[in-house]
Amino acid sequence: MTVFTGTETKVLNRIQKDIPLVERPFSEIGTEIGLPEETVIETIGALKRRRSVRNIAGIFEPSGLGYSSTLVALQVPGERIEEAAEVINSHPGVSHNYLRDHRYNLWFTLAEEREELLAETVRSIAERAGATDVLSFKNEKMYKIGLRLNVGGDDEDNGDMPAPARSRPATRPFSAAERDAILLLQQDLPLEREPFERLVKESESRLAPGSLLSIGDAMKRTGYMRRYSAVIRPAHTGFRANAMTAWRPLRPEEIDGVAERFGREGAITHIYRRTVHPGRWEYPLFAMIHAKSDGELAAIIARLARDSGVVDHIVLTTLRELKKEKVIYFSPLFKNWNNRDTAK
Repeated sequence: MTVFTGTETKVLNRIQKDIPLVERPFSEIGTEIGLPEETVIETIGALKRRRSVRNIAGIFEPSGLGYSSTLVALQVPGERIEEAAEVINSHPGVSHNYLRDHRYNLWFTLAEEREELLAETVRSIAERAGATDVLSFKNEKMYKIGLRLNVGGDDEDNGDMPAPARSRPATRPFSAAERDAILLLQQDLPLEREPFERLVKESESRLAPGSLLSIGDAMKRTGYMRRYSAVIRPAHTGFRANAMTAWRPLRPEEIDGVAERFGREGAITHIYRRTVHPGRWEYPLFAMIHAKSDGELAAIIARLARDSGVVDHIVLTTLRELKKEKVIYFSPLFKNWNNRDTAK
């Protein structure tokens, strides 16, 4: 059982919301929650050592940066799972890869630099992984996104969960300074009094710390950066059960209403409407659910089905996490991966 002190609970819940883009962010957080700056820094350090906190960095909107993304499901023979995972995980645009309890057993998210590369990359990965079938689920509508879980509070207190997703910003070219800032803001924030100054000093960027903060603030306001906050590991913060669920309302016009109901459930962190493949996959609404136990997870799913009236659904239980790391946008690793075949 995961147990946090009062100070750890206070800090953990606060840093999931947002890290201020100011010269001394931990001082501002400390003032807000009634703790000294050093205590905030030391507590986050302890939470990272316990693996409760994965990192502190910016989460960017891929489409706004010019990237195309999709959710991919592969059907892979059991004896080839490890080999297939190695192939999938080698791509720098794969942020999440899970083994799930379903005929389609490997599920991963994939981002590519250009739309025309996406389908070819899916095909290449599926072929190299030895998949016998593949489905690609493009994101047709985002209803809610953001992993933020109420740690140490009342189970019913879901009022402080992620807000519904904003509309996506238009793709545009970025200046050299903006690209530098995006790369820097994707790095794990140092735990010290003036962490953004350290980010700049340790890089080859010519940006001044003030410029980094100004550009970052503009990225947040315009939606190119979804948020700048701590990313937690659910299993290390008491949320040990999770499942991706897929739902099929009776009529397409009901999807938005069902998604709105699901969005009020704090245990649900991601809700998307995705591609339907007639005769192969006819569940358009995807919802990621986190819970503290298998029993709690089953109860949440049953309640959602009852309250929404959507009986037809699939529960894709996570068996293993095979990869979970940030996609670094504007990284040269994308071109390196796509040039591998050319170099052979």
